[in-house]
Amino acid sequence: MVANGIIGGRKTFGNITKYILSALSSNYGNMFTFAGASLFFKFLPLLPSQILLNNFISDISDLSVASDNVDEQFLKKPKKWDMDFIFKFMLYFGLITSFADFFLIIPMLIMNTDLALFRTAWFVESVLEQALVLFAIRTALPFYKSRPSRGLIFSALGMMVVTLALPFTVFGMQVFNFVPIPLNLLGLIGLVLIGYFVAIEIAKRFFYRKYQQ
Repeated sequence: MVANGIIGGRKTFGNITKYILSALSSNYGNMFTFAGASLFFKFLPLLPSQILLNNFISDISDLSVASDNVDEQFLKKPKKWDMDFIFKFMLYFGLITSFADFFLIIPMLIMNTDLALFRTAWFVESVLEQALVLFAIRTALPFYKSRPSRGLIFSALGMMVVTLALPFTVFGMQVFNFVPIPLNLLGLIGLVLIGYFVAIEIAKRFFYRKYQQ
C-alpha cells in the first residue's frame, strides 16, 4: 500500500510538471511572438476574442495531462521542484515556438494576406502547435518511445478537429471573425507544424542531456 502511494504521488507530480512545462513554454512563445509582431504591425495580430478562445481550447486539452501515463524512468526516484529548470525550459522551448510562428507570419506578409485570413491562419497554427507539442514535451524520451494515455490522444485530436473546423463554420465566422483558409495556406501551416515538431524533438535531446533533473 505504501509503495502504491509513493508511485501514485510520483505520477501526480510528473503530470503536474508536464502541464506546467507545456503551458509555460507554449504561452511564453505565443506571447513573445505577439509582442514582437505588435512592435512592427499597425494592426492587432489577433483579436482579444481570438486570444481568449486560443487559451480556452488549449487549456481543455492540457487538462487531459492529469490522466496521462508517466515514463518508468521518472518513477524510479523522487523528484523535487526545480524552478531554474522550469525557467530554462520555458525560455528554450518558448523561443522555438516563437520562431515557428514567424515561419508562418513572414510568408503571409510577403503574400500580402488579407487581415482576417492572417488572423485566422495564425490562430489555427498557434492552437495546433500547442496540441502537437504536448506529445513531445510530455516525455524526455523520443515521443515514439513513450505511450500517451488515450485521454490525452483523444483530447488533442478533438482540439485539432475543432480548431480546423471553426473557420468554416457560421459560428466561427460571425462570433470570432474567422474566414475559411485556402488549401495552399493550410499546406503552409502543415509544413510549419511538421518542422516545429521535428525541431522540438531535436532540441529536447540536447536540452535534457544538459539540464536533466
